[in-house]
Amino acid sequence: MAEIAEAIVEEWLNRQGYFTIRDKRDGNRELDILAVKWEKDKPTCWHYEVQVSSKPISYIAKWPREDQRKYGVPASSARKKSPELIRKHVDGWVKKKFRAPEIHKLLESLAPGVWNEALVHGRVRHQEELDLIEKHGVKLVPFTEVLQDLSKDERKRSGAAGSELTELLRFVKFGQSQPLDISHQNK
Repeated sequence: MAEIAEAIVEEWLNRQGYFTIRDKRDGNRELDILAVKWEKDKPTCWHYEVQVSSKPISYIAKWPREDQRKYGVPASSARKKSPELIRKHVDGWVKKKFRAPEIHKLLESLAPGVWNEALVHGRVRHQEELDLIEKHGVKLVPFTEVLQDLSKDERKRSGAAGSELTELLRFVKFGQSQPLDISHQNK
C-alpha cells in the first residue's frame, strides 16, 4: 500500500503545480516525497512522509534499537507504550524522518531555504502520536483529504504518476459501475 499511497500523494502535489521527487535516498534514509513550487520569485518547499494504513496494528514511531534491547521487542511491536515512551519515540521519529543534519544538508543542496514538513497519514491506532508529531510543527494531512481533493479535480494529467489511480477514484465518486456501451464502435 505504501507505493500506491505515495503515487497518489505525488499526483495530488503535481496537480497543485509542485515539481516532485519521490523516494530520494541519502545513505540509509529515504525521503518519501520532496515537492517544490515557485511562488512570488521564491520556492515553496515541502518534505512529505507518507504512512497510510487502513488497519493499523502498531505505532507510527517504531521502537528504537536501544529500547528494543531494553524491552525485548521488535521495532514494529504493538506492545503498549507509556506516555513517556510514546513521547520519546515520536521525538526520535521526527528527528530521523525530518530533522537529522544529513537530511537538512540534502534539502539545502536541492533548494536552499525553508523546507516545510508534512505527514500524510491513514488511520492510526494511537492518536496521541499524531498530536505529538503536530506539536513538532509537522503538518498533518489525512489521506482521505488527499483522495477527496483528487476526486473533485476535473483536470486530467496524462502520464503523471498516479494519474490512472486517481481516475479510478472518479468511478467511486460518480458511482460508475455500469458497463460502457461501446456497440457503436463495432459497426
